[in-house]
Amino acid sequence: MNVSRFRARELENRLHLPLEGLFQQMPPKDLEFLGWMKVWADRGLALIYGTVLTAWGFLITRTTFDLFGVSAADLIVTLLTILMFAALQLEFHRMDRHARSSAENVIQKSLSKRGGQ
Repeated sequence: MNVSRFRARELENRLHLPLEGLFQQMPPKDLEFLGWMKVWADRGLALIYGTVLTAWGFLITRTTFDLFGVSAADLIVTLLTILMFAALQLEFHRMDRHARSSAENVIQKSLSKRGGQ
């Protein structure tokens, strides 16, 4: 997705539009949510997907524990839910960093090819 954004921004630059295009007006990536958490589009998606997947995990875990009559299920399910949410956020963040570095490599190759022509 990062490469697509770069290419769309590059096309807008080359078209010399009278107004800035959609990709030229991307919001800054340093917006702060609640004054402490930096948020951008990919992190927003990670928060949404992480929350939804954690909710499903909570429902499945809670139902399973209830079916087998596990005592102290409330505490165990709460801890598992918190751990699941944290693990999902870390994984989404790792995936975002990997995608961003891959996109930067593609962009650099594209720019170097263009400079050599």
